[in-house]
Amino acid sequence: MGRFGEGATKTQGRTRIVDILDVVAPVTAALRDQLKVRQLHGPLFSNQTGGFLNYTNWRCRNWKQILREAEVSYRGPYACRHTYAIRMRQRRYDPVHVAKQMGHRSTEMIHRHYARWIVGELRPETKQEVG
Repeated sequence: MGRFGEGATKTQGRTRIVDILDVVAPVTAALRDQLKVRQLHGPLFSNQTGGFLNYTNWRCRNWKQILREAEVSYRGPYACRHTYAIRMRQRRYDPVHVAKQMGHRSTEMIHRHYARWIVGELRPETKQEVG
């Protein structure tokens, strides 16, 4: 599943299953339950007719409103990816696992970009290849 619906991933051969953090799981479960009522298969987050969201419309209309209501300064939706990586490491998930979740080939990106944001990260782990 990607930005434009079902199909090939942006990076060939890099399909992955992504963990959902505990704080988000009840929300996605509720959305899945709603989805079962409407239809058997389809996108988790859909437009008004049950189809795939138009990312540009969503970003311009909904995302900006969500940030305003949360009283958070603007940042692009891609920042959620960084928040996800940081939260995974803060919860002490193994850097190899986080790298796989992010689609990285090694832990180098995790250490280089996210270690500074993690309180209590006392020692850098060695770079590890992701299988």
